[in-house]
Amino acid sequence: MTPGPDNGALPDAPREGADRREATALPDLTATPSGAPLFALPEVSDLEFFVEVPLGNVDTDVGDLVRLRRGTILRLDRTTGDPLTILANGTPIASGEVRVQGERFAVRITQVRNAPRRDETPGSEVPHAQKAKP
Repeated sequence: MTPGPDNGALPDAPREGADRREATALPDLTATPSGAPLFALPEVSDLEFFVEVPLGNVDTDVGDLVRLRRGTILRLDRTTGDPLTILANGTPIASGEVRVQGERFAVRITQVRNAPRRDETPGSEVPHAQKAKP
């Protein structure tokens, strides 16, 4: 091979100081049907999570609590149409709204939250090295 025009380097050789990482093919996002997952994660797909959707809360005192009986109606702090937060292992992952399917409650997902970066997750702070005292 003969030297190339850039500083005598061979045409197929990376230039000095050039980034040597290999290019990675990215998926064609326009070809993904709406709602379909972009990536398969077979390595973690069997992990189990506790998913909960709190419907609401009630502020009460001990007197009212001990008077609870069958048929007592607890009035929740939420109204129809209020968004619900979907939690996975206690971490908010999505928002949704209550639906009824047959005789069961269901939740229609309205928004999926982006996963927080590790440095934004509470409790994930890495302590900075302290300077030595002279």
